[in-house]
Amino acid sequence: MKQCVLVNLTCGKVEMLRVGNNIIGRSAIPVSDGVSFISLESPRAAVSRMQAVIEVAKNGDAWLRDCNSTNGTFAAVGGGIGIRLEPERFYQLKPGTRITFGDVEMLFDCNSLSQIETQVQKNGILHPTPCSPSTTCTTTPIGPCTELLHGSGTSPVAPTKTISRTIDENTREEELVKEGATPTVSNARTTVEENRRMDSSDKLHADISRGSSSGGNESVPYLEESIGTRRKRGRSECDKKIARATVSSSLANSPPPVPPPLHYSSSSSSAAAAAAATTTESQGVTATITPSRSLRFACFSGMDGAERADAQKLARRLGWRVAEDIIDADLLVVGRPVARTPKFLIAVGRGIPIVTEDFLTDGEVLNLKKYVPSLSHGPHTYSAAALQKVIFRNNKTPLLQGFSFHLGGLSPKVRNVAREVIIGCGGDIPRRQQQKDTVALTEETLDSLYDSVLRGITP
Repeated sequence: MKQCVLVNLTCGKVEMLRVGNNIIGRSAIPVSDGVSFISLESPRAAVSRMQAVIEVAKNGDAWLRDCNSTNGTFAAVGGGIGIRLEPERFYQLKPGTRITFGDVEMLFDCNSLSQIETQVQKNGILHPTPCSPSTTCTTTPIGPCTELLHGSGTSPVAPTKTISRTIDENTREEELVKEGATPTVSNARTTVEENRRMDSSDKLHADISRGSSSGGNESVPYLEESIGTRRKRGRSECDKKIARATVSSSLANSPPPVPPPLHYSSSSSSAAAAAAATTTESQGVTATITPSRSLRFACFSGMDGAERADAQKLARRLGWRVAEDIIDADLLVVGRPVARTPKFLIAVGRGIPIVTEDFLTDGEVLNLKKYVPSLSHGPHTYSAAALQKVIFRNNKTPLLQGFSFHLGGLSPKVRNVAREVIIGCGGDIPRRQQQKDTVALTEETLDSLYDSVLRGITP
């Protein structure tokens, strides 16, 4: 189990992130059950009342979303202020990310409990805290917003958790260690937090030094962007008056976060995959050179709500963007059992690769053919090999391009689906009555038309 925290880089204060939604803001606001609130002390009052939300999953994944704050939320890896996050969009966080909420700079860190216990047994001595020796930084949760380090994921801690110690307490603890005494559990937990904070701070200072020597800001390459589909939280009239700060010229020149490179190739040879990526070494630094990316947008069909949500989240983690319209997609992911949906027909008609969910699990983008499924619909059966020939054909012209159809003989329900498929496959449906060279469709001929599309045969 992983424990995610936010470390204040100014005073060393540690905020525990619990599983679920963690609201970051200026002052406490009423929250519902299962939602935590973390209050930040802003030196210049630059933090909004509801600045951002960090959602932590049970597996330790964390997603950051800016709540349309006035002064914005920034994220960076190296030196500089990094990039400003677009409001109402989700960005996946990784350990070591520096986040600036208005004017409060914090470090996101995440570690497993086993690693924490190993670190305690290995070190055993408390390290000094970044806080002032006369200052005790505490975390006061609003509701159940903190958890025990060695307890279950739902066990709340005391209302106030002291993170830092004074010099006298550190001296007494070091004397106990020298005499062979075993530190208490509370001291061990404090050691873990301080060691983690010091390690993260040292790593951050090293990143800042590299960034300043290079003379430019380093953006966050691994922040994965995904458009949030959730309902927007109600905002007060005060928060609705947003005065977005102007992005500095250095920030404007910083490149936006991009997903990891993806490549498309219809070849099934593993040698082609090895040749696509070459490795060069220069001054002890190993770099991987990969060809340009061509696949980017993925569409989903034949899945229920929960299955679709899980597949889309996995696709975003692999660097894909989600497209609702199959015409805008570079890939169609279908569920099981495979069904003859309108998106499936349009993908075949336009030569868009169709794969199963195993493609997302394996993440192998250099060989799409082996993930093409077979299809059975009524008396018709289409093997995976037959669909591969139609989808990966050389001529990518839509199969129904140049053909006109009249839908007057179809029922309204069937007519709407037929219109979507025909237009998606490049066909035309004139508004006027049946004209010359226009094919009048019935339910029987419509099924034959769908069969022709799946077999790659033009009408």
